[in-house]
Amino acid sequence: MLQLIILVFLTHVGELHASNDTYQTSHEGYKRVLPAIADKDAFSQDFDACMIKRWMTAGVLRNSPTDSCSSAWHSKLCYGVAARRPDNAQYISCYNTAKLIPEFTAYVVPYSAVSLIGYQRPNSFKQDTGPFAPNPQSAHGDCRKPKGVSDNYFCSRGHLTPNGAFDTKDERDLTFIMTNVAPQWQEFNGGNWAAVEDAVKEYVKTVKRGVYVFTGTAGKTKYWQWGWRWTFQTSAGGPVAPKYFWKAVCDPVLQQSIFFTAENNVENRSKTKVTSASCYGATMTEERGVVECESVSQAANIGRYIWNWWHGLVVPDFDPVKCGTGSMGNFLQPHLKFA
Repeated sequence: MLQLIILVFLTHVGELHASNDTYQTSHEGYKRVLPAIADKDAFSQDFDACMIKRWMTAGVLRNSPTDSCSSAWHSKLCYGVAARRPDNAQYISCYNTAKLIPEFTAYVVPYSAVSLIGYQRPNSFKQDTGPFAPNPQSAHGDCRKPKGVSDNYFCSRGHLTPNGAFDTKDERDLTFIMTNVAPQWQEFNGGNWAAVEDAVKEYVKTVKRGVYVFTGTAGKTKYWQWGWRWTFQTSAGGPVAPKYFWKAVCDPVLQQSIFFTAENNVENRSKTKVTSASCYGATMTEERGVVECESVSQAANIGRYIWNWWHGLVVPDFDPVKCGTGSMGNFLQPHLKFA
């Protein structure tokens, strides 16, 4: 009997080392867990239990963002494989059922020595149909490339939690859900906003440790027609295109953080290059989006944004020491490739 138990144990260990398992992130480091098919619906609506308590224990956050996602039009959603990490969600999403877009998501961009090669994106984005599913929510057809359009002048389904942040197929697939996307001008989505997302992942690969990230939306894109200002929606009754996208990144080991902001430049087709107000004074093309950067503390001073941002801006309460929120970190600068 003892020999059988030992054989089973050795076989189990061998399976762990032979497979491309998911790397889970915690404040204590990284641990392997058995592979599993990613849950396609939210497994909880308790931000604190599924993620935030872990972040607060790590000293990264001082206060939970739960209160900012508690109105009648908010849905709190925890995504991941509940059976293997009920207290370590892959990402959380605060979904706004009035605008049909998430107001913010939070996640750790993990380091993994295993690279995912030849990843095939899912053919479509799905709706959350689980017990915590928002009602209403946007659908795959609400935001897509119009027929006959051959360029990138349209609003696409812009991930808040990007699939490229993760290193396994299950984790990447799990980001293709409508509660994780908002209408985003595709030149911007695949342009300078992608440059920010790529820089975060490249930094993680370089330092071989994870970083903590919030990504969000704010405001509503408006346009003039018949003498009135209308909210830009991708379809009748569909999701609202946000005025801004933002991202806050903290590396508690380096004790630095940075806050990125960019206008969702819907219908901007200008190839004019600008440097004013851009991140680190980099040259950026207007149609590809002009990204600004500042300290988290500066971003929290929302008085200067009041006219555009009052529709919802949740600046994460990163710890001022662990994340160095009083100054803008320069840790991502070498990896930012704007155009």
